Amino acid sequence: MAEEATTKRLRELQVQREMAQGRPAATLNVHASIPSPEDQSRASERLRAREVERARYEESMRRMEISRHWFEAQPPRRHLPMLGKWSDPPEFVAKRKWLYDRAGAGYLVALLGNRGNGKTQMATDAMWEQCLASKRVRYSWAFSFFLDVRATFDGGEGTEQAVVASYVAWDLLVIEEIAVRGGTQFEDNLLIHTIDQRYAAMKDTILISNQTPEAFRASMGESVIDRLRETGGIIECTWPSFREQNRDNKGRAG
Repeated sequence: MAEEATTKRLRELQVQREMAQGRPAATLNVHASIPSPEDQSRASERLRAREVERARYEESMRRMEISRHWFEAQPPRRHLPMLGKWSDPPEFVAKRKWLYDRAGAGYLVALLGNRGNGKTQMATDAMWEQCLASKRVRYSWAFSFFLDVRATFDGGEGTEQAVVASYVAWDLLVIEEIAVRGGTQFEDNLLIHTIDQRYAAMKDTILISNQTPEAFRASMGESVIDRLRETGGIIECTWPSFREQNRDNKGRAG
């Protein structure tokens, strides 16, 4: 098929050249200008080479875009060596797949559980999955968010609105230790406002906390919990701590 298309195109080019030289199209002997099989083969090879080069270029640009997005995501480095590699326990794998399958749906999800059971790893895997799809993702501690806002006070650069807008812009935002904040009405209102803006823009949001579901609901307020119920929910990470298992294994190995 490719050789036939090349031959046809060469015929068309020959006709155009001869018409440009003043020869009437009706008098052209197209068949007399058919390229030799060797010329056709060389032309086909050149076309294939250009297609290969174009594919390589597009893949290179895609990799550059992914690298740029991953750099600005500021993922937790401690979790990068195991990126996407955890295949156990089954509950972890199933919950992670749930996040993968709903990417871009505008979900709001809370990952709750004891320390060391993979909440941040699951969120980091979800970030990488979206980054591969050319989405812009970001990992941040809740306290860092409030520090960014406070940096605009007393003549600092930027505005509160600009900080909130920057956090709303990410396709996926992961907020670590969501319960670690000052507990002031200002911070609570600011956090709720940011989550509401992301909800309205249908941007994915993952909140991480070591709290129990009951303590989490009490600390976040009904507005955020209502958004959770509607678009995602609470994922309870109740499986054994990976961190403790690793310590036990190292102890036995010693």
